Amino acid sequence: MTRVPAIRVFQQPASRLALPRAGGAILLLTALAACVPGSRPPGAGVPLVVIVIVDQLGSGMLEAIQPQLAGGFARFLDDGLRFPQCEHDHASSVTGPGHATLATGMHPSRHGIIWNEWHDRARRKDVSSPSAPQEDSTANFDGSAAVTGGYMQGETLGDLLKRADPNSQVFAVSLKDRSAALSAGRHADGVFWFNARSGGFTSNPALMPRLPGWGREFWEGDPFEMSFAGVRLPRAWAYPIRPGARPDDDPFESDALSRVSPHPIASARALRASPWADWLTLMLARQIMASGHLGADAHTDLLVIALSATDYIGHEYGPGSQEHLDQLMRLDGWLEELMEAADAAAAGGGGRAIFALASDHGVLPLPERVAGGRRIDEGDLERRLRAAAVRALGEGDWIQAIVGPHLYLDHGKLEQAGISIAAAARRVRDEIARLADVARVYDAADLATQVPGDEHQRLQRNAWRPDRGGDLVIQECELCLLTDDPTGTSHGTVYAYDRRVPLIIMGERIAAGESAQPCRTVDLAPTLAAVLALPRFESPRDGRALTLRGVDTPDQPK
Repeated sequence: MTRVPAIRVFQQPASRLALPRAGGAILLLTALAACVPGSRPPGAGVPLVVIVIVDQLGSGMLEAIQPQLAGGFARFLDDGLRFPQCEHDHASSVTGPGHATLATGMHPSRHGIIWNEWHDRARRKDVSSPSAPQEDSTANFDGSAAVTGGYMQGETLGDLLKRADPNSQVFAVSLKDRSAALSAGRHADGVFWFNARSGGFTSNPALMPRLPGWGREFWEGDPFEMSFAGVRLPRAWAYPIRPGARPDDDPFESDALSRVSPHPIASARALRASPWADWLTLMLARQIMASGHLGADAHTDLLVIALSATDYIGHEYGPGSQEHLDQLMRLDGWLEELMEAADAAAAGGGGRAIFALASDHGVLPLPERVAGGRRIDEGDLERRLRAAAVRALGEGDWIQAIVGPHLYLDHGKLEQAGISIAAAARRVRDEIARLADVARVYDAADLATQVPGDEHQRLQRNAWRPDRGGDLVIQECELCLLTDDPTGTSHGTVYAYDRRVPLIIMGERIAAGESAQPCRTVDLAPTLAAVLALPRFESPRDGRALTLRGVDTPDQPK
């Protein structure tokens, strides 16, 4: 097929600067172990693993534009083992649960990240998924509220790698704090995310003792003044009009940052909703590889790169827009350069890199551009939910909080009224189930045990747990967008368009092609653990090791 040249920015490798590995005692012990005849660090001889998570990359998006791709995405499609049937096996199709699931191989019901936020009844406040459980936790290095990922439970792939070989290095980088913190685990060597208020990347002392000296321009600099290989962040995002996408001026795209090219880049919101947000993230990823000498020796290193711009662009303009197409085209070229750098780094360690491409969730197209799609006024639905609670329980403000699909009843008021929580939930559930725009409602009893043959109930059950989830979980109608905004789109439902995502694994001895085997995103971490011949996870996983043609991937017992 004919392809246009990939859009490239990085023309030469970044300078390699020193970044210390593990502490001296661990280094000494590992060095002594390496001297034992026949000993070899875990990792199956793979110097470097790079996991690329493209936020809001729905299944089929890359295949739809494959003739126009010539870079990193094209390499994944041509040379990787593709799992087109892959999907998230839970209902909470948003960023936090998606990244945590990919990292741990467990459902949200087990790793605990049930939504991007949830409500803490005891403190009567909403909790952000990557935040620190302890309110007195040390602030991030730039003074912002602590982000540690401490609410996530279970060992990540990075944690397992560090347990198997403490001299391996694990890094995660993203524009979003939750994407970075939930991808790394508790024992990473570096976790970085972008703070729009400070204008730089940051981290937290609980994740790493200090920010490295080699990255001052990333921690302290102005992103608009940064450059890489002589390239600076532009002040406007301009693109050619390409076939295979809608006309540039669609009335249901957001006009907050202009509906047409060029889009000015004069604020943090504008920056994150442009391809250049991923450009900055990839700059830092390249610097991490060079400064940390990733892949340079026999100790397997892991780099997780969570790219957020496609999500922000998708929310503003929707898939199928000229903006969305240009984002994927640019990312195609930039990923090619990253992968070339990773290949070169792994060659220095005497092997080949393994790459994986995945996504945290899909997305609903602009509802006006899909048959049967429509918008539901979020504020109006909340008023109807509160009125339903009054009809069920009598006058009073019975709802303590609504966060995403989770509705939390006020247990204190129910106790004062002498109404049991279970009875109240059932009565409110039955009232809400009569509302227009609501497909189903689940209470704790509905989610307690699996109902054979009820797929939506199973997916909701995988996304809920009693200590964090609401008393009720509300499922809106299919192709319905719950929003107060008349433009743009979103995700977060149980339906296939939000759950189906690409999964592609590529590396030496992994035969390229398409696999028809069933695939769930919980399978990624166990599969890579098997490829690297790592020991068992500390607890059973919900996923299994997929069969990779040409590679032995014995499954870890559940």
